[in-house]
Amino acid sequence: MTTLTERNIVKLFDHLWPGMLYVQEHRATCVHNLKTINNCFSKFKHDHNELINSLCSLDGIGLTIASGLIWTAFPRTRVPFDKYTLTYALDKRILRTELISTDYINASEKIKTHCKINHMTIEDFVRKSLIELEEHEYLMEPK
Repeated sequence: MTTLTERNIVKLFDHLWPGMLYVQEHRATCVHNLKTINNCFSKFKHDHNELINSLCSLDGIGLTIASGLIWTAFPRTRVPFDKYTLTYALDKRILRTELISTDYINASEKIKTHCKINHMTIEDFVRKSLIELEEHEYLMEPK
């Protein structure tokens, strides 16, 4: 069973997304809800599509943060879909739609395949997305 700890949350907000708006508040919300978050992970450990939607149902946790929490537990196979990562994947035609809530697994697999072909990790992809799109005028939010 995968159990998240405060370390996972620190990794997400302090290491991967330190520039996110309201980062301290998001981190505090996740730490406060850690038991409930872990209940979701336990209940949907074999279905990450259900897991992401379960996490999104928690107060203060939207699709971006839910995908990030899943990524901290499965960094080699799942993607933390922030607006930079999603827009970059759309620009590169890795994904065709910003709708990831209905098939998070498939969206993650497409990016994972792209990363494998390009000899990079999912975290490398996320960081490259931020660098490439930092000055981009329009960014897509995951839906």
